[in-house]
Amino acid sequence: MRPNEIKKLVSSAKEDIDKLNITLTELQKTCTHKETIVKNISTSVAELRRVCKTCEKVLGYPNKGEMKDAGY
Repeated sequence: MRPNEIKKLVSSAKEDIDKLNITLTELQKTCTHKETIVKNISTSVAELRRVCKTCEKVLGYPNKGEMKDAGY
């Protein structure tokens, strides 16, 4: 594959990602976030956050009680 072809494919993929991120943000705005869970949002170092169980939006940091209830 030529560099120009790769560049076009990368650009197209980035545009698709941007569109999907906009759609995700709009969906998360409509969610009521009634149920939350404590979740590790990192693939390497543990980064615990309070996350909506329905739409998976990161809502903030868990308190000690929430972390204990989640088993951390």
